[in-house]
Amino acid sequence: LSNELAKLLIIENKLLKRIVNIQNEQSKVASSDNEPVMDGGKFKS
Repeated sequence: LSNELAKLLIIENKLLKRIVNIQNEQSKVASSDNEPVMDGGKFKS
């Protein structure tokens, strides 16, 4: 049971980091005046 719990915690941690990364990208885009250019899934400012 504790092994399964550990796996879930690791997955949750990864998801939280991904959400934070997405929010950071969105705030960068919102703060930049220029139209963001997509380059391989990443925004170029």
